[in-house]
Amino acid sequence: MTSATAILRRAATFEKLRADADAEQQRLARVLKAHQDTASDARRKLEQLQVYRAEYLERMRALEAQPGRWGEVRGMRAFLLRLDEAIRAQEAEVDRTRAAVDQATGAWTQARQRVMAFDQLSERQREELRALAVQEDRRELQEWSALAATGDGSLSRPAPL
Repeated sequence: MTSATAILRRAATFEKLRADADAEQQRLARVLKAHQDTASDARRKLEQLQVYRAEYLERMRALEAQPGRWGEVRGMRAFLLRLDEAIRAQEAEVDRTRAAVDQATGAWTQARQRVMAFDQLSERQREELRALAVQEDRRELQEWSALAATGDGSLSRPAPL
């Protein structure tokens, strides 16, 4: 097997591996996007709960200022406690989704680095092929020069090896 054939085989192998790595990177990018969307939804829900709590708290304080509405105020306080529990649960969900995004980002980054490594390997193979072609051209030129120096009179190009 010639050097060029070996280089071409390695290059083909690297291209196949790169294609596989690229497909995995794209899959992980879709997973990352899904986690980012979920995290965004979780943050948005938390913000809505916090806004709702602030509004409800304001209404309760206004109601506290009115005499004889203690029963309603007690009910509002109980609801605020449940709302606080929902906010804590949503904060935990935000933390969970943020961790999922971080993990997916790390996996995507590693996959991207693999693709880039295969790109570098493929470029090295192309450089080796170019260097081999230059060497072959030099060898042919030297053979022609040697033939011309022998004075056999024929300057036709030698047959490829």
